[in-house]
Amino acid sequence: MINDVSSQVQYCFDQWSNKINDQALIIYDEVKDYSTIASTLPPQNTIYKVLITTRVRNLSSLIYPIDIDVLTDQQSLALLSSILGHERVNTEITTAKSIADWLGHLPIALESVGSYLLQRPDLKLKDLFKRLQEQGLNARALNQENINSS
Repeated sequence: MINDVSSQVQYCFDQWSNKINDQALIIYDEVKDYSTIASTLPPQNTIYKVLITTRVRNLSSLIYPIDIDVLTDQQSLALLSSILGHERVNTEITTAKSIADWLGHLPIALESVGSYLLQRPDLKLKDLFKRLQEQGLNARALNQENINSS
């Protein structure tokens, strides 16, 4: 039995390598310290490609950074509208703008919140915004599983 996390992850990479015919993308999200993921990275020069999201500049000299712009106000509202429908967003347009601002106009955060709201048609945007402000990043609406279930 493999006891340490690093060895378990490497074992998984080895097993998957035998089953994947092309390439696979491994995503490490919101990395704050490179040392926390270094031992779990896939082997180099393999079928695995790695994407690391972070807000930390100069996370590691081993990483090639690509800066990504956030959405504009209009793009953020359009994204929320594409998920929730124009009527629901326009009914609470001021709150929708506040949510987009609070989320920093980050597409994945907007998509997560939009998916959460889509599953709860009776939840008002103002009530969700209040929860976001109270619970911060621990809010269920920002849970990654919401994206996958919509």
